[in-house]
Amino acid sequence: MNNLEEEIFCLNFELNSFAEVMIKQESERWLPSFAHNVVEHDHIERYNLASKYVKDKKVLDLACGAGKGTSILATEGKAKSVLGGDLNINAVRYATHRYKEENNSYQVIDALNPNLEPSSFDVAVSFETIEHLPDRDRYLKNVKTLLKRDGVFIVSTPISSKPIDDKPENPYHLIEWGFINFQNYIKTYFDIEEVYIQLYPKKAHLQSGLYNRTMRKLGFKNFKNQVQEQFISKLEKFENQYLLSEIGYDRIGYQILICKNR
Repeated sequence: MNNLEEEIFCLNFELNSFAEVMIKQESERWLPSFAHNVVEHDHIERYNLASKYVKDKKVLDLACGAGKGTSILATEGKAKSVLGGDLNINAVRYATHRYKEENNSYQVIDALNPNLEPSSFDVAVSFETIEHLPDRDRYLKNVKTLLKRDGVFIVSTPISSKPIDDKPENPYHLIEWGFINFQNYIKTYFDIEEVYIQLYPKKAHLQSGLYNRTMRKLGFKNFKNQVQEQFISKLEKFENQYLLSEIGYDRIGYQILICKNR
């Protein structure tokens, strides 16, 4: 009965996410199979990258959302242990039921007040988190405290066309940074070892993967995925292959920084 109750809860959670995508055409939380194709692809690619740094490590996935990424770190990354933490109690409940592995766990964690043992983790992963927070300095200080000396911090954020945008178009974001400005900010707390990017044309057309499947099930047998291949971003190491004047302007997307604690 307990499993049935949790399954019903998860189905409701998924239906709400489905409604956000289908009716509002938005969803700030990544829920696998209930997101735009581009969003799904980008998130999985980021966690696949992070997985290369976590083997046999104690890992914190801060702002883990629905837990799919935490599961990737635990299974594909072969981490010693992964703690997925999120402020949203429903997301944590969903993750615990849908994405529990032998070497991971989930709990409600506030990034601004994590209440965890200092120097507990070898690696901290935190994707699309910092732009949501009112006190970014406190957040970064917390990550430093939770990491061991020389621990790895993997962080991502969208790239703004402005050096610093304190009124982003995304209503869920409190701030966004230009490509170099974000790196300069992170350097005040961590040493940046590698920079990765996910860029796509500014007019990339988003379409929900679930929407496509639903249309086909409704009988539109010739319905084709509306996302063209060139609109899917490629995660690549930044090696000056693009002009800085392009990034955030003609090419929009995200940057992922591989950092070391000091």
